[in-house]
Amino acid sequence: MSLFAMSVFSFAENWPFTAIRLANGNTVVNLTHGNKTVEFDAKGKVVWRVDNSHVAGRFDDPCRGQRLPNGNTVISSYHQENRAKVRIFEVNREKRKSCGSCSTRAATRTVSTLFPPMASCSPTRV
Repeated sequence: MSLFAMSVFSFAENWPFTAIRLANGNTVVNLTHGNKTVEFDAKGKVVWRVDNSHVAGRFDDPCRGQRLPNGNTVISSYHQENRAKVRIFEVNREKRKSCGSCSTRAATRTVSTLFPPMASCSPTRV
């Protein structure tokens, strides 16, 4: 059996951590050191982007993000160790507001991976 990998596209961004292929062929990439989540089309062009300027500084090393069926994106901030701050948040396509957020148990220091739906989380409006 032969194994190989091929590059779909490349880009100059800050530390991609996860890349999620969407049904439309676009790819959502979480950029840890860039503190942002970016959606690229099939040719590698940025078609959507959200960062701290859009969500009041909630990004702190985003490791995982997932596009939800309603078009919103849920994102985890791995290095957000301050328990008073949000570690998981949901943002809409317009990226102008957070749709909901939640913290984690006191014993949990960081969140790196999440899978929707967030059944154990009771989102709060912000």
